[in-house]
Amino acid sequence: MSAKTPKIPPATADRVRTGKRAKTRDRLMDVALELLDGNGSEALTVLDVTKAAGLANGSFYYHFKHKEDLIDQLGYAIVNARMQRLTAELQSVPNAAERVAFGAVKLVYELEKKSVVSWLVLKALENPGLPREPLEAGLRSDIAFGVARGHFRIKPTEQLFHSIYAICASAVRARLERGDALTLARETADHCLRLLGLPPEQSASVARKVQGWLTPANDSGRATRRHRRASKKTDVGSRERGQ
Repeated sequence: MSAKTPKIPPATADRVRTGKRAKTRDRLMDVALELLDGNGSEALTVLDVTKAAGLANGSFYYHFKHKEDLIDQLGYAIVNARMQRLTAELQSVPNAAERVAFGAVKLVYELEKKSVVSWLVLKALENPGLPREPLEAGLRSDIAFGVARGHFRIKPTEQLFHSIYAICASAVRARLERGDALTLARETADHCLRLLGLPPEQSASVARKVQGWLTPANDSGRATRRHRRASKKTDVGSRERGQ
């Protein structure tokens, strides 16, 4: 008597299919990033992507409407991944002003001048058709935390979030052309903190402090250890000022 092939429960089958679809989508995006880095967006075609990925054209159009949709989604995925990683890193920083400042610094500093990743990030930040809520979630949380702790004495509004978002997008655009990443990152953090109501001297001080958590020598993430050590005494200055 032959053994019967066990049936896969519907829920499990759905997860398997979803997993395969996600892998296919990721494969297309990974290949597209490699091709964009080598050839630029103008020369990129759907056929190039599917051929390099070893997939049929139908697989591409199952996941993306067209080439521009792929590029938009690729940039969005890069920004979203960076924002999620940054949010996790900042959990050890108890001062909201430093969290916002370090977020701005990292966003700008980690991008490379005239790189395809920087271009993709800029496209994602400036695209009004992409949902901003996931990208702004960490910022909104940090500002709400800061208001509750008395670090920010402003009323959060949608205009405030949009203004900070616009400052960061402008800084990314400038990063595509400028080589002084540390200076640009510090300036971006300073502008964001001033919008949140910090006096100019305090915003500049915080921006300089978090800039010190990054140096060219620890570009690969070793700066995280530095800001964790610094965060242990982060609130001292704020308490002395009554923040």
